Amino acid sequence: MDYFILADIYHLSEFAETNELSDNLMCEFTSNQSGDKVVNEGIILPICGIENYPYIVCFNMSAPSIFSAYKGDIQHQKNGYILNVSRGKVYLLTMPLLQAWSKNLEHIELSRPFFELDNGWYEVSINCGETLQESGWEPTIEFNFDYKSERPSFNANLEYRYAVHCREY
Repeated sequence: MDYFILADIYHLSEFAETNELSDNLMCEFTSNQSGDKVVNEGIILPICGIENYPYIVCFNMSAPSIFSAYKGDIQHQKNGYILNVSRGKVYLLTMPLLQAWSKNLEHIELSRPFFELDNGWYEVSINCGETLQESGWEPTIEFNFDYKSERPSFNANLEYRYAVHCREY
């Protein structure tokens, strides 16, 4: 499945337990209303259209965009996503990790990219495209976090596809 998912994995586990979901969260989120609920509550942030490339992933609070720090070709710029952090970290996941959720938690902690954030609400914008690295043009995705004192409005288009047109692949 061509998705990346950004999530506070412990908040997601609490949501699954509270809502009595099976350990196959991918099936749960695609077969009933729990998928809409988990997104609307800011527990996960799914983005689709992610091609199977090695990506440079940047988590950003206030630094200049990676697309301006390096020569960049921003192909997608979207905002309106929300994320509610309750355990101080968000992880970047792929869909298969949701299938046997409790068995994958330790693997996620040890091997997946993460970003430490203060607990609370964030409005998230996404930049996606390519940046010119020493090795050449690389697919790049940047998550920009803006802390909010209260829940921000969710107005992202979850069907928007972040397909990157790559020069090198």
